[in-house]
Amino acid sequence: MRVVVDTTVLVSVFSDKDKFHKDGIRLYSDILDRKIEPIIPTLAFPETCGVIRRILGEHIAIMVEDQLNLLVDNEVLKAEELTIKRMKSSVESAIRYSVRGGDAVFISLTEEFDAKLATFDEELKKKIKGRVKLFKI
Repeated sequence: MRVVVDTTVLVSVFSDKDKFHKDGIRLYSDILDRKIEPIIPTLAFPETCGVIRRILGEHIAIMVEDQLNLLVDNEVLKAEELTIKRMKSSVESAIRYSVRGGDAVFISLTEEFDAKLATFDEELKKKIKGRVKLFKI
């Protein structure tokens, strides 16, 4: 099963201070066991590391960056770049769903790969409910 994993989920995995940490770890375990096919936009890397830097410090953010790179290098995570075609699709998603640009990129990838979106962002879930497939964590 293809699942687009958004920044809220990645942050929950790497921050034990996050209220969704246990749920994030469960999903992360499924990723490592290759029970799901995780897809992330390359945008997720700076978003995740930036949040981790702000809440846990530079040293932890560097460790998270290394972990994410290792997962991509070992083809555990599939990182997708923002192409011109994806940029245009993301703009359409931003307008259609009235969401922030970063969220639109995740939605666009979800639709492109006929995947489900894994997110802990309740506001985003409300905006896309019934129109974009959500992954129940």
